[in-house]
Amino acid sequence: MIDWDSVAAKLNYSDAVGMWTDLYEVKKKSISTLATELGVSRNTIRDALAKASIVIRERGGPNNKRLEVTDALLAQCEQEGVAAVAASLGLSYSTLYKRIYKAKRRAADASRTPQFRVTGVEKNTNTNDNSLTNENEDLIEETDTDDTE
Repeated sequence: MIDWDSVAAKLNYSDAVGMWTDLYEVKKKSISTLATELGVSRNTIRDALAKASIVIRERGGPNNKRLEVTDALLAQCEQEGVAAVAASLGLSYSTLYKRIYKAKRRAADASRTPQFRVTGVEKNTNTNDNSLTNENEDLIEETDTDDTE
């Protein structure tokens, strides 16, 4: 069992709770980084954080947070640039760019009307309602009668 109070003292902290609070919550070091720096496993760090009553962050970091792409965000990106807006949100440039691209693509897909292709039917140009002609039905019937002979 590791004596975290003695480790904290060697790192110039008053106690283990203060060390974990500073390293994990204030400096935002990851569990993996802390494990590497202190030469222990990630589970050992998790256990020490739990013993110090420190809530473990969710995985993914800042690029994993939800972001709704709004018209205001798009306007801000046009004015300031994607890189500046990404920095102000705590995101990487590529993450913000991908989120904007995906949102625009989803909007385009949602507004697209499915196109169906009707083959073998001619449009009747003689009427104002652009209804289909019945001539094709007659052709089908004639074809059916020719097959029976």
